[in-house]
Amino acid sequence: MICRPDVVGLEEYSICGDIKIVKPPFLIESLEMFSSVRANTCVWKGKWMYEVMLETSGIQQIGWATNSCPFTDHKGVGDDEDSYAYDGRRVSKWNNDAETYGQSWVVGDVIGCCIDLERDEIVFYRNGNSLGVAFQGVRKMGPGFGYHPAISLSQGERCELNFGARPFK
Repeated sequence: MICRPDVVGLEEYSICGDIKIVKPPFLIESLEMFSSVRANTCVWKGKWMYEVMLETSGIQQIGWATNSCPFTDHKGVGDDEDSYAYDGRRVSKWNNDAETYGQSWVVGDVIGCCIDLERDEIVFYRNGNSLGVAFQGVRKMGPGFGYHPAISLSQGERCELNFGARPFK
């Protein structure tokens, strides 16, 4: 199901802006106005998830993006038709445009990012509680081209990513 290595990490060449690894393996912080990064693994079938533990509670767009999703200093995860994101600061979901979704988040929250490519849906969780289906009709992909865990952060925002190396909360 994966496009790249079995060991999930951050795809360094996908970084736009300046993302610092504060503490290995995946406690990250944006050092620029808006920074984005994708994981080195992508999925195109099955059910997958990862978690984001919030160290700050500002603007963070957390979700899934393809390789074709352009990252710039103003556009990140969810700002393109092939990327999907949740931002609890603005209580919105993003796929090209923003719509109201979810709940306001706070420091310490754990956000579950789930993609179900059997049902073509994306659901987000806050501290283990479903926020409901955020997106339906997620476009089908194929081997070698799929959805990567991805995140965009405003300057000074910090979070810790868990791709499954530790038990999910």
